[in-house]
Amino acid sequence: GGKHALEDYRKILKKRKTNGVVISQPYILKFKFLEKNKLKKKYKISNKKYFLLPNQYWRHKNHILVLKALKYLNSKYKINFDVVSTGNTYNWRDPDYFNEIKSFIKLHSLKNYRILGAIEHKDLLSLAHHSSGIINPSFSEGWSNSVELAKALNKINLLSDIKCHKEQSDRNSFFFKTKDYKKLAKLLIMKKKSKKKKI
Repeated sequence: GGKHALEDYRKILKKRKTNGVVISQPYILKFKFLEKNKLKKKYKISNKKYFLLPNQYWRHKNHILVLKALKYLNSKYKINFDVVSTGNTYNWRDPDYFNEIKSFIKLHSLKNYRILGAIEHKDLLSLAHHSSGIINPSFSEGWSNSVELAKALNKINLLSDIKCHKEQSDRNSFFFKTKDYKKLAKLLIMKKKSKKKKI
């Protein structure tokens, strides 16, 4: 894996005498997951079902697409699931980004979007295990750990249709364009109640 990331690497560093190598990322889980009810209470997750968005708050991670999908769904339905966001909320290279996200959430009263920030790894793994699926709407990735996590747990993977994600994908992966919030909204509704495909 990592063919497209390696191609990008070579384009960026084309003037240097280096070819680069790809190091695989096996995601082996030997772990006792925390109970779902305890996690929901700890992180104040109100709905029975939720999707996990485990991305740092960096602009290329494209959180806004998920928020637009929730805004669209809220205008049409009474949503009975949450999107739970984890990851560092501060980026010194782009300190205004998280404030823009918070403003959008407040403006559109997106109460079913939960921001947990950086959390313990055991909690992250447990949240992923109990989720309805994992979302990664990024504009670009080198090799996505969240995709590998979803695959390791045999979870629904809702992914932007970038080359890297397509290279990483499995039978539980479903794609949307990086600006197509309506397609993501449709997938959220469909996959909340669907069963994942067995590999």
